[in-house]
Amino acid sequence: MPIVEWNLIFTKSGENRGFHYHKEFDEYVLVVEGHGAYVSREADGGSSFLKVAAGDCLHFPTRTPHTLHAITDMRMVALLTKRWNDCSEPMTRID
Repeated sequence: MPIVEWNLIFTKSGENRGFHYHKEFDEYVLVVEGHGAYVSREADGGSSFLKVAAGDCLHFPTRTPHTLHAITDMRMVALLTKRWNDCSEPMTRID
């Protein structure tokens, strides 16, 4: 699926972006600046933990729960395969 929208995201050191997933699109995240840790839940019930830094790019397929913890201030680009405003529910939060 082609990338149809990108968004610049700023996250302050110590912040968590909250567990969530996207029902209608795949998301790619390119880390432009800073360090953080991503956690995603896999379809088999397991989870993945990955430290990330500038230059890293991650792929979250549709319906893959994920979250970010910023270790330092971070700047990232989120690349989406469907426009955010064209989605009936662009993000679903998980408690």
